[in-house]
Amino acid sequence: MKFIFFLFVWTVLSMSALPTIADETIYLDSGSGTVTIAGNTRDGLTRYTDFGGEDVYTIPTDLASDVELIDNQTSTIILPAGLSIQNARFATEGVNWSVNGHKVTLLGQPSTFDYVFAGDAGDSNRGIRHTFAETAALFGATIPAAGALPVEGTVPVTISDTPVTGCTSAIPEHCNITAYTGPEVCVACHEGEARDMHGSVHYQQGGAYDYTTNIPGYFAAAGERPAKAAGDLVATGINTYCGTHENSPRFTCAGCHVGNGRFPMAQSQFELLDPASAEAHAQLANIDCLTCHQEVYKRFPDWTASGLGFSNFSLLNMTEDLDGQLVRSDGDSILRSSFSGIPKVDPVTADFQFLPAGSDTLPAGVPMTPMPITSLQAAQNVHATTRKSCLSCHAGAGGGDGTKRGDMAKENANPSVTLDMHMSPQGADLTCSDCHSTVGNNGEGHRMRGRGLDLRPNDVAERFTCETGGCHDNRPHDDFSNTDGASRDKHAMKVACQTCHIPAYAKANVGTEVARDWQDPHPSAAACNGRGGWLPREDKGGLGAASLIPTYAWFDGSSEVLYLEESLDGVPTVPLDATVAASFAGNFNAGDPAYVLGQPNGDVSSTTAKLYPMKPHWSKLARNEIDNKLVGHSTFEFFRSGSFCRAVAVGLGLDEPNALVSSVCTGTPGDLEMPPNTSIVPVFTYQTINHGVEPEDNALGGDARGCGSCHAGLSGGPRQLDLASLGYGLRTLPSAVIGTRVTQLNGNLDAICTQCHDNEREDRDFSGVHERHVRKEGKDCAACHNFSRPERNLALSRREQDD
Repeated sequence: MKFIFFLFVWTVLSMSALPTIADETIYLDSGSGTVTIAGNTRDGLTRYTDFGGEDVYTIPTDLASDVELIDNQTSTIILPAGLSIQNARFATEGVNWSVNGHKVTLLGQPSTFDYVFAGDAGDSNRGIRHTFAETAALFGATIPAAGALPVEGTVPVTISDTPVTGCTSAIPEHCNITAYTGPEVCVACHEGEARDMHGSVHYQQGGAYDYTTNIPGYFAAAGERPAKAAGDLVATGINTYCGTHENSPRFTCAGCHVGNGRFPMAQSQFELLDPASAEAHAQLANIDCLTCHQEVYKRFPDWTASGLGFSNFSLLNMTEDLDGQLVRSDGDSILRSSFSGIPKVDPVTADFQFLPAGSDTLPAGVPMTPMPITSLQAAQNVHATTRKSCLSCHAGAGGGDGTKRGDMAKENANPSVTLDMHMSPQGADLTCSDCHSTVGNNGEGHRMRGRGLDLRPNDVAERFTCETGGCHDNRPHDDFSNTDGASRDKHAMKVACQTCHIPAYAKANVGTEVARDWQDPHPSAAACNGRGGWLPREDKGGLGAASLIPTYAWFDGSSEVLYLEESLDGVPTVPLDATVAASFAGNFNAGDPAYVLGQPNGDVSSTTAKLYPMKPHWSKLARNEIDNKLVGHSTFEFFRSGSFCRAVAVGLGLDEPNALVSSVCTGTPGDLEMPPNTSIVPVFTYQTINHGVEPEDNALGGDARGCGSCHAGLSGGPRQLDLASLGYGLRTLPSAVIGTRVTQLNGNLDAICTQCHDNEREDRDFSGVHERHVRKEGKDCAACHNFSRPERNLALSRREQDD
């Protein structure tokens, strides 16, 4: 039992007033024991100071005054059932709580205490023990670095009257996990799931390219290096956002893919391994299940003594102002060292390793906040994938929330019905896996269906559309007619559901990027995973309450997607947008050819193509004029120097990464200089918009917007589709009408009309013409347009059919 010594301090308020105890200090001896820190002053503070021993302290529910405990030894804090704790503030050196209207302050070594919720000082088996960091996490807080300002808890906590001992996971078997050291803990029980995942696009960062028509058939699966069979050619990605990952630090791009730092082994090679071999299990142990199955999961490259360490680098041409903000300062530099440096990789394999960044493990000085829970809690409390867990990666593609995919942002974790009625809790409340999960061609789980046209690989051979997803068929409106122009199901034969039902994109408050200019940099504290540096100018649309109207294009499910080292000879181009041309640094003009890095296949004559809504994205990349190929610039070199010239020079191998000076560039941020034999070219991509379905009343062609939202000759609007430019203009080819009196048409409406009858210039409105010729007479589209619709069994004869 502890021996307690008292020291009272009396204050006389006035000659006539009774003395009041304003302060009381209780000194505890050096032995171990149990103490109730109830506080017994009538006013002021009761202070407990311990001189040693491992003690057990109980904070009662009827706390009588402010109390302060100073203990520098490992001890236990009992928080009994019914105790209500509010106004929690956590610091490395201590914690403040408000209990029963009084302040509780714990000082000394609170990080070494055990905090027992619903505990009992007389029963060591009662209650749930938490570390200091776990306790902070229960209040929605984290422990700040030493000397930093305290962190406020966001929620009050009332200790449960019915204490639950041990693990609280909803999956009882996961309570058998007593320590989480990495993915091998999951694989020990889920080897089958890991094997299924090994060949997936999410892990391999590549896969089959059934729907990408420009990749040669003799290439290996369209994956990322070096996950390929020895000697095989691969199609390495290059896009209009970040260029390519090839010349950038591994940890940046690898941070979202489910590998734990090692490059995946090619699936064809993995299948040759003995399933029971140590190498097979080592490969599986690189699959980080928590990436998808833990909403709050975070990780950081191995910071322990057994890791590969970190290399210093300097941010060039900038300094910090008095407020600690990064500002441009040509010729100056800022050193980034220790955990803020660049994680090293194995010099031979380029592998490294992530560790879970739990609130109990992540050291101070790491340029990120840890998970709000411990690594063990993260593993014990895994769950099926959720919108939030998927969006933790997919929402941030391209470098920021909503940046790349104009139809996805973090807001989609809990969207309104107008943002996305499929995902909205007030709508269908679907998760991503409800639509995208499927079984592989060989029976594997952990496969995904669906592919944006600007992506090269697909997980399964079957194309994923609204009609094949299992929710809707190809005649969802029950009004099909081959001849009635108002039939929505007839429209659905050539118009994708998304076109009408996603009338706008970039509806989340963060907007989406529409153009990127690497030659117009600015300092940013967020660059390089929070290490700071330079970012290109990123023009966004859809900010605030605004949204963007899609571009529309024909898409048959296949596309051409440029890959690194592919020649630009024959790559399609589009005219550079005038507004984008004016915004680009350098000499660019409206109409300049921009290379299309992601091009949908199909046109108005394609039997399987439909009109789809698209997000257009513009950027600039470097072209090697010697071989007419795009150069994969180093995003890291750009982040640290602000010089696109230096970034391209590293991509060409003319400069070493992280060099002090460049051999070919002055390295001035924003300078338009380029390495020898290179030039800047505008680039463009189409991106399919598939998320963001709105309520029926908002659809194009619906009651609110009317048919004028697509057809200029009909009421309603505003019009969003230019059907003439999409192939619905008047026929310019020679006549296809059987027995026609006119052969040359050239888009002339008088000539088109006189194919079958005398020229009639009255009642040529869109609705009337289609009512007479298509619905009543069954005339095929090719009579007036450059395409036919043979599937509708219409005719091309001159003879007018009976009504």
